[in-house]
Amino acid sequence: MASQLDRGMALPAARQGSPLAVRLLALLIALPCLAAGLFAATQYPLSPPLATATYVVWAALCLWRPQALFTVTLALLPIAGFASWTGWLVVEELDLALAGAAGAGYLRILADGLAGGAAAGRQARPEAPAADSLRGTARIQPGPLALLLMLTFGVSCLVAAARGFAAAEATPLQWAQGYFESLNGLRLFKPFAWLLILTPILADRYKRDPDAFANGLVQGMTAGLAACALAAIWERAAYPGLLNFSADYRSTALFWEMHVGGAALDGYLALGMPFAVWATWRAKTPLALVLPGLATMAGAYACLTTFSRGVYLAVPVSLILMAWLANRSYARQGPVVTFAAVLRNSLAMLAVAVGAWLVFAQGGYRAMAAAFCVLAAVMLTGPAGRSLGAARTGLGLLAGLVGGMADLALSGLPKGPYLIHTAAAGAFAAAAIAHALTARALTRYAMFAATGWMLVTTARIALHWGGESALTAALPVLAVLAMVALANAGLRGALWAADRRLLAMQLGGAAMVTVVVAVMSGGAYMGDRFASVSRDFEGRMDHWSDSLGMLVTPSDWLIGKGMGQFPANYFYHLKKSDLPGSYAWKQTDGNGYLTMTGPRYPMSWGDLFRISQRVPAQRGPYVVSADVRSRPDVRLHIEVCEKNLLYGQACAVEEIETKGSPTEWRPLTLVLDGKDLSGGAWYAPRLAMFSVAVSSNGAKVELDNFRVQGPDGRQLMTNPGFDHGNSGWFFTSDRHHLPWHIKNLGMNVLFDQGLTGLLVFSALVLAALGRLVFGSARHHPLASCVSAAIVGFVTVGLFDSLLDVPRVAWVFYLLLLVAFLLRPVRKAAQPARPPAEPIPQ
Repeated sequence: MASQLDRGMALPAARQGSPLAVRLLALLIALPCLAAGLFAATQYPLSPPLATATYVVWAALCLWRPQALFTVTLALLPIAGFASWTGWLVVEELDLALAGAAGAGYLRILADGLAGGAAAGRQARPEAPAADSLRGTARIQPGPLALLLMLTFGVSCLVAAARGFAAAEATPLQWAQGYFESLNGLRLFKPFAWLLILTPILADRYKRDPDAFANGLVQGMTAGLAACALAAIWERAAYPGLLNFSADYRSTALFWEMHVGGAALDGYLALGMPFAVWATWRAKTPLALVLPGLATMAGAYACLTTFSRGVYLAVPVSLILMAWLANRSYARQGPVVTFAAVLRNSLAMLAVAVGAWLVFAQGGYRAMAAAFCVLAAVMLTGPAGRSLGAARTGLGLLAGLVGGMADLALSGLPKGPYLIHTAAAGAFAAAAIAHALTARALTRYAMFAATGWMLVTTARIALHWGGESALTAALPVLAVLAMVALANAGLRGALWAADRRLLAMQLGGAAMVTVVVAVMSGGAYMGDRFASVSRDFEGRMDHWSDSLGMLVTPSDWLIGKGMGQFPANYFYHLKKSDLPGSYAWKQTDGNGYLTMTGPRYPMSWGDLFRISQRVPAQRGPYVVSADVRSRPDVRLHIEVCEKNLLYGQACAVEEIETKGSPTEWRPLTLVLDGKDLSGGAWYAPRLAMFSVAVSSNGAKVELDNFRVQGPDGRQLMTNPGFDHGNSGWFFTSDRHHLPWHIKNLGMNVLFDQGLTGLLVFSALVLAALGRLVFGSARHHPLASCVSAAIVGFVTVGLFDSLLDVPRVAWVFYLLLLVAFLLRPVRKAAQPARPPAEPIPQ
């Protein structure tokens, strides 16, 4: 990771005490934040003692190491969301983390101010500038315009939240309120409110150590992307299959907010990918390149498996913008990458794509993976080939080809071609390590002999998997790879970079191109997604028109309907809406229970609106009992399915007709046959959910006292009688998502906050981008990736309303603040070029 990002930018600082009023203000902010977070932790549904202890440790960590606010929070943010276990939608784990960080941060500022005052008193130097108090933070960015825009938008959010609270149906306040209830506006108000609370702390941290601040941001975002991508990889491995690109299954990772669709994962990937690519490019050593490089490749896989056309547009647009801005920032020293280099590498990646497609079309994933191993070997042997020359390089390849023919008998064994190819790849790895340690000519010959052996084994894998047609398609590609190795050894100039860092980046780029080819060619689902662009866009236009039609009065247009009011307005005021169902918690004479309504239109069981609770996935019978009350006869759908969030896989399902009884609770008992549930493989375990849905159109039912006994005889339900509201219960709509999202970032702000809020929001985003692209921060090393992340997020927001996901919205708002905090680099401290040599021309 790059260090000294802002060398020369930190102001000289001497500690000085804060005025009493400033100290009191810090204390008055710190204590309520700490108390609120502690109270929420004690009420946490899963394990209040563990949650409380974790919260106390976290607050202490932030007090001891304030940088944890950045690195740890950003790293854990995409995986630390447990609403599908807790049922908490309004208050989530991020709120506890930010409450602890805010309280500890203000206490740290207060303590530093007191310590600075004592030191200043001993040294008797009142003229020293204040660097460790809230008063000192006012001297740095954000400047007056940025502060005005942030405060104005904050007021607009507050007004919208108050209007949303007032407009919502009066319901009992509880931790697990849903989207139709009064606290939904607070849920959407929190991200920007937390940003305003944390602004003085973040400004103080930036001023103290700009390098640590910038590095913490990059490390946190890169680690967060890696965590998010690993969650997506686990999900794909556990459910549809890591290489199954035909199933109608879109990754959600651990973003529970996608339980009613939306683009939480899409928005986060658009924010995180520029930071991982930036960290990869800035890495100074091959070892420092490994983690961000792996995060980039894993993130690319996660992007592809979203099957989101918005992500496919946003990530390339943001990375192209970042490359242009980064290249421009070094213009005074000459461009880092010239047009000729870009063209050369683009043609090389196109050749890799064509070769991967030819091999994959007939030979499948196995042949393509084997061919990629040969490509990697050819690129890694570049310097060795140039030292040997074309003739001796050819001799080494020929030895490998001849030797590879000798193991023909072994290829008849079960998995023989794959085992032999693994042995050849292992031989190459051993020779490469020996060459790195000894640099002897014999090890160079061994590397090329192993490469020739892999050429033979790759051809056998193609023949074994796809027959003669696959072999015919693979042979030209393998021949080209062999000729490339010979040409690189014999030509005067190298065909690719000898620098290990750039070579690793080129190999990573080739790997991502190969994966893209596999996703695009490996299944019909992606083709169907692109084939339906026109139809989907027409549907989206109709949805936008209907949504804006709900803005009726002048006040609706001026200041909006209120935060969190879109789902309720869609349900109550849009008569032609296709609502899949709804639910509400009720209480009568101290007894809590749940009401559910069925869909407004006929639907298959995969589209039903479900109320769910996490249960262990076990093979065997699940015994279900409940109390039911309804006016007409109602058909209930009850299931236990292996599922992460949406899209059930192996399921135990029953449908049961319950007789109408408007005043009397009737008992219900049934057995679900879980013979198909397995829990998944040890390396990719499957989660499971117990769910209930109303399959009768327009019917309403009341439910209470759910009991589910697992195959091992244990009672599995938390809060079975709804005595604690909806805690532990979680709802999903697997297929129909429009009732919960307006599906556009700008329209989302317009609906909630009116034209006033939209204008201020637009000005805030444009001011941040203007400062990064054209303003005083444009030469800061982080300007390119921060601006790319903001643009990527807004691009995804063209087709999704991302601000209704508090976790992702907070990261976006944080980057807007970072844009205003970054100081211009002094002329004496122009950013140096990356330490590696430029890409050869």
